[in-house]
Amino acid sequence: MRLARQLSVTRCVEDRNWGQSRRMLWVTDGCRAEFVADEHGRDRWPGRGRDRDREDDGERLVCESYEQKDKECRIRVRREVRLVKQKSVTPCIEDRNWGWDRRGVWVSDGCRAEFHWVHPAQEPSMVPPDPSSTMLRIRKAMLADVPALIALDSVAARDPQRARQISDWQASGGMHVAERAGQLAGYLVIHRHFFGEAFVEMLMVAREHRSQGVGAALLRHAIALQGQGKLFTSTNASNTGMQRLLAASGFIDSGIVHGLDEGDPELIYRFAGS
Repeated sequence: MRLARQLSVTRCVEDRNWGQSRRMLWVTDGCRAEFVADEHGRDRWPGRGRDRDREDDGERLVCESYEQKDKECRIRVRREVRLVKQKSVTPCIEDRNWGWDRRGVWVSDGCRAEFHWVHPAQEPSMVPPDPSSTMLRIRKAMLADVPALIALDSVAARDPQRARQISDWQASGGMHVAERAGQLAGYLVIHRHFFGEAFVEMLMVAREHRSQGVGAALLRHAIALQGQGKLFTSTNASNTGMQRLLAASGFIDSGIVHGLDEGDPELIYRFAGS
């Protein structure tokens, strides 16, 4: 399918507020438009830098980024995707230069790899999970949370300074945690040291909870806290995963700072609704 005519004031952007799977077309966030079937047909995707070794069950998928360009390899994903074989010299790091969501796998910055995924048709029928086991709760961080927050932080394991930062963030009162079934899944830190405006200083999701909407939920919480106030954040130019999350959450480019990390400028973002 392709977008033929936009009907809404809100701009319709593929894979941001509209998209398609093998069985459906979806729109969200105010996008209204007319769509028509393209030459590939309703249930077929054109090749986009990908190759499946078994087209019927889609168990393995090769997705490759050439010339440092982003590439999206579209498949229907319900549960998880795992990297099983790296093909590029460039290290492939989840949520940095590769990731996945329900619409497929994306790679960037030279990552080329083979991924394993489970097609929905392959999954055994099962009783739906108890909603209380999947519901995400976001709340203020408590002192008792600090050890678990240090354990889930991927930087704290190799940097003792991060552990001290986590303690300081919790004490400052600007730290919020995402909790699922009694387990901490991630955290977010907000301060007002950025010209007096609210600024998301840190967003961290536990590795086992990534690509499950935790980061997006934490950002929505930060946006709700600010109401009509301004909200800023930043990320490195190399962190394309965070850039995708910010764009999907309604943040727009607001500036750039050079010199903080050599050869990797800091990109400033502002929530578009503020």
